[in-house]
Amino acid sequence: MEYSASLGFLLIIIGIFSVAWAGQAKEIETIQQRIQQAENEADVDLLDDLFTADAVYLNPQGPPVVGRKAIRSLYEFMFRRYQWTSAYENEEIEERGDSVWIRGIYRYRLVPRDGSELQEDKNRFEWLLVKSEAGWKLAHLLYGEKVDPRSRVPALPDPTGKYGVGIRDFYLTDLDRPEICTKDKNDLRKVAFQVWYPAGKMEGQKPRPYQSLKMAEAAAHFLNWPPFANSYNVYVESNSFSNVFAEAASQPYPVILYNHGYGGFTTVHQTVCEELASQGYVVVSVGHAYESALLLKPDGDVKAFDPNNEAYAEDNGRVQERLKDQIVSAENVRVMETSYRKLLAESPLHQESVQIWTADNQFVLRKLQEINKADPILKGMMDLETVGIFGHSLGGATAGEMAITEPSIKAGVNLDGFQFGRLLETELTIPFMFMWENGRSTENTTNGNEIFYQKSKAPCYSLVIKGFEHATFTDLPLFRSIWQSSELNPEGLRAIQLQREYILAFFNKHLKGIPAQLLSGPAENYPEVIFKSK
Repeated sequence: MEYSASLGFLLIIIGIFSVAWAGQAKEIETIQQRIQQAENEADVDLLDDLFTADAVYLNPQGPPVVGRKAIRSLYEFMFRRYQWTSAYENEEIEERGDSVWIRGIYRYRLVPRDGSELQEDKNRFEWLLVKSEAGWKLAHLLYGEKVDPRSRVPALPDPTGKYGVGIRDFYLTDLDRPEICTKDKNDLRKVAFQVWYPAGKMEGQKPRPYQSLKMAEAAAHFLNWPPFANSYNVYVESNSFSNVFAEAASQPYPVILYNHGYGGFTTVHQTVCEELASQGYVVVSVGHAYESALLLKPDGDVKAFDPNNEAYAEDNGRVQERLKDQIVSAENVRVMETSYRKLLAESPLHQESVQIWTADNQFVLRKLQEINKADPILKGMMDLETVGIFGHSLGGATAGEMAITEPSIKAGVNLDGFQFGRLLETELTIPFMFMWENGRSTENTTNGNEIFYQKSKAPCYSLVIKGFEHATFTDLPLFRSIWQSSELNPEGLRAIQLQREYILAFFNKHLKGIPAQLLSGPAENYPEVIFKSK
């Protein structure tokens, strides 16, 4: 009797598990069917709600695509490309085009989480599903050989200094300023900044990713990129370690402010910021509400911005571009000044932005005074009487404006930024360096800020770098070949090395008093640099 009862109970349990497993198997089969149907019919809507928020998609032809939004955008791109190829090239190309590796030439099969049943089959399609409160979701899709997604992306180039690099995030409110460039004037100005600083070597510890998933999504949205084109950055390793203890020094480290260009964000030139921190500087990258792609908060959340806001774009962009071309190709300083005055008159929003960004930097300098007195990690680390500044594009213009308005700034660098602001009406009285590309007019080797170089009353340097374009003064060119190779772009690596060396030499000379042979004349190692100084 007891045996029969036990057997009956066991059968009930088995029955319950069988029903449960049958239900789960049906859910999984439905996911498979929807994926196959979506690909067969090129219908991206069938993919909705199938993936986890941080799902990973990997194929042999590119870096990992990370996140539900990014995966959907990839399918959208592939489906559009497939339809275009079918309609306009050849009706008999069902297995060709950008979608070739997802349209029926790979087997669909489930594999266990530990991969125990995998076979050596390069044409394998692998699923990894996880159970969530909302049912089964796809967390991992792999086409081709089984590899770690992290192996398909490179790390940032290592800093060369003797220090490790720490990083700390701040997101603060300027209580003295009403919000700017928004309809709600009762808000207060939010300012975010990141601080890179000298730290001990971090053996065995894991550095921060170059971008979080939220950062990657926000940056792609602002730059009008499809999310898949940027999502791999969550696997790119930086050389920065969050909130580690700073490296004690016999005296505080000089401080260098950095400002990105329109639509950038605080980590857009992280390679140079890390290098300077490794060489004994505290580097503070300032974000700007509405005109940055995003502001990063200390808890990892982001405040994202839409590019279609009143602060971002001038109405007369074509006029501006024509005037910029005239400035670069001007036959003498007098003609350049005439075109510059017209550019400033035609650019009221750029002029306003320089003043807003300058106020953001001044707010950051005030907050750094407080941080230097009380922050548990950065206390006593900063020499706020010895401050430099550099920036790209509008951030470069902000560097020039800060050079004439902020007494604590002792040296500055403008990276390929037309000098909006008030510098045209005065002259530089602190050491300054203008680094310029010649991509706008490859036959012309004139620095677009030649007029400010000529008027400077302090040591000044003019560099025109053949082969550079505007975006070369960021980390973006490092990843130009990422969709063909998992290696960093060699030309991008050289561009970063060049900028690191010249910017470091400049600040070493003018903030630390260290002689800089690189700034004494044209350099044999960098024949692409047209160099002059005064």
